[in-house]
Formats: sequence, C-alpha cells, structure tokens
Amino acid sequence: MHVDGLFGNNDGYGEYGLGLDKKYCEEKGLQLVSYLNGKASQTEMLRLVFNQGLDLMDKGKLDETNEDLYDFIITQVSQSKPL
Repeated sequence: MHVDGLFGNNDGYGEYGLGLDKKYCEEKGLQLVSYLNGKASQTEMLRLVFNQGLDLMDKGKLDETNEDLYDFIITQVSQSKPL
C-alpha cells in the first residue's frame, strides 16, 4: 500500500508499506516492531548486551556457541524503533 493516504506520522517508513490486521498478528504471535522507551530498563539492557557483543566482535572474541544469542540481539535491534 502507498503510505501517502494514511493518517498520522509516516516519517521514516518509506513510500510503501505492508498493512497487516493487528488482531491477525496477535493471533499468529507476530510482533514486527518493538518500540523502545529510552527510560525503560529493558532498553538499557538491550543497549548493554548489544554494545558488549560489538566489543567482543572488535576484539575477535565472539563465541560461536552463542550465535543464537547474537542473532536474537541483532534481530531485536533491527526490529526496534524509538518512542
């Protein structure tokens, strides 16, 4: 769908989007975007573990046995948007 005709703030979303029914997504367990509150402890924890992973990567010390953890952290960050 083209976002020009949508109401509200569309800044940062690009020209086109995929519209999904909220109830359908809830029933299927989908959560495509997480909104991060800069004052929330969860946001601070995500920032901390993300930065720790980056530090380990810079030092060449990433542990391949934790690849699922690193994938989860990157996915969380990539699907997050600040409030």
